[in-house]
Amino acid sequence: MRVVCPFETLDPRTEAALRRYAPQTEFVPVGGDAEAYYWLLLRLWADGDGFVLVEHDIEIGPDTLPALSACPQAWCGFVYSCGQLGYQAAFGCTWFGKELLLRFPEVVRESGEIDDGLPRRYWQRADSRIGQLLHRRGIRLHHHYPPVRHWNRAKAGRDGMHWSTTRYLGPHLEGTTMQYRFIGESAEYFPDLGLNCEPGAAVELDKDPKHPRLERVKDAPKAKAESKESD
Repeated sequence: MRVVCPFETLDPRTEAALRRYAPQTEFVPVGGDAEAYYWLLLRLWADGDGFVLVEHDIEIGPDTLPALSACPQAWCGFVYSCGQLGYQAAFGCTWFGKELLLRFPEVVRESGEIDDGLPRRYWQRADSRIGQLLHRRGIRLHHHYPPVRHWNRAKAGRDGMHWSTTRYLGPHLEGTTMQYRFIGESAEYFPDLGLNCEPGAAVELDKDPKHPRLERVKDAPKAKAESKESD
């Protein structure tokens, strides 16, 4: 199984786990160039062989890669801690199967042309832009459990885990986005939005979905305060 770890600053726990459980890992520096991550993905996609992407601050375990290897899904990944937003999956520890690459060879190239307020081919939007295009083609990211560890000292939350936002982008996404939290107790698919949400998922949309289980994140503290006062 091909394993690729793009990095600018490589977390030592990430490196140690990969050298132990995936000694074949290709460590690829992408620092110093905001487009380097995009060009790496474009090259990997063009190679046409399945690969696992493990980002610089993800710590895999002994069963992580065997689980991805045994999974029949063409696109799947392990969830990881996103602090108060729960457990999400993006490109942190993700399998891109050969079937996916050959069926949609244009996806990465098209993602590099998306204009969503940040520069084209910008590293920070690689996961959301590619995810958006795959969602439009009816492909959903299959989630694996238990979570892998996600380390980021600058955004560390409880238990040293990472606080961040994973974007589940529907086909309407354009321009300015608003952030919501899915507050359902079980996974739910929103066909009108093109969203597949796990409990605690962070969602970015370009308009109010007007759904009782999609709560504006910035409004959440106010809602809790009002609830406490009413008690």
